[in-house]
Amino acid sequence: MVFGIRAKRFAMRFFLLFIGVFSVVFSQAQQQVAITMDDIEQSNSFLQEDYKAAMLDTIVSLDIPVAILICEGHLFQGDSTKRLENIKRWMANPLISLGSHTFSHRYYSDTTFEFYAADIEKGLKISQPLAKSFQKEINYFRFPFNCLGKDSAQHHAMRQYLKENNLVLTPFSVESEDWAYNVLYEHCLSVGDSVKAKEIGRRYVVQTLKMFAFIDSICHALYQRDVKQIYLCHDLPINEHYLPQIVEALKDDGYSFITLDEAMTDEVYQSEDTYYKKWGISWIYRYNYNQLKGQLKNEPNDNIYLEYEALMKSIRN
Repeated sequence: MVFGIRAKRFAMRFFLLFIGVFSVVFSQAQQQVAITMDDIEQSNSFLQEDYKAAMLDTIVSLDIPVAILICEGHLFQGDSTKRLENIKRWMANPLISLGSHTFSHRYYSDTTFEFYAADIEKGLKISQPLAKSFQKEINYFRFPFNCLGKDSAQHHAMRQYLKENNLVLTPFSVESEDWAYNVLYEHCLSVGDSVKAKEIGRRYVVQTLKMFAFIDSICHALYQRDVKQIYLCHDLPINEHYLPQIVEALKDDGYSFITLDEAMTDEVYQSEDTYYKKWGISWIYRYNYNQLKGQLKNEPNDNIYLEYEALMKSIRN
């Protein structure tokens, strides 16, 4: 009788242990992320792959959905005929969903509501007809530099404008200053220092993965669950060459890749945003700024911005 009770207890403990392990594995399998890419189509004129939409080729090779935010003014940099052909390639691809990033890529806080609304419309007059020719819509909008304005008045005015024009303001949860890494990366490539360029690329991958882990930990503390993350990156050579490493590492960590539409179903992104400063911090911070503003100093820091500033200073001098 005693042996029977012990056997039952052992079986119950084993069952609970199995459920616990299964729950951890299942939880990890539920991690999801949407990749969003700003500044399409970017100009990188000194690189051989310019005018070839090489970033799109990288995405196709990864076979993951990506939402692109089109800066329509970029289409007229350099050879506009080739750039327009490239944007058509982007739009035609079934992996790609579409949004606008303004025509001129200006800080909203440095302009007026009237200027900014006109600038958005100037871009949409180009991108919307193109999108419709591929049976797609421009559904999303993201502010350059993630600057929503200098104060609450600018914020509210533009939010209302976007709502009236059926444009969804596109948040992000994770970013890793890829633009700063890219400036250093391109500089190394331009001077023939491939060894240092590879090191910059490696650091970018490591920093990105650290930022995912950091934001995940904050989301677990706030919401006690996995949040559908939205990663912000840019149409840049460093992503053309190193996004595959980031994607594979995230897959190894249990992430699956979803569309921006799917990510936006997470109720977190329907939270009230009362952050009215112009700086473009993660929207997880925006939704919980008073609670989390002290966490900004705890973010993983690779000091890339200091190196970026030093390089810019040396170039100016």
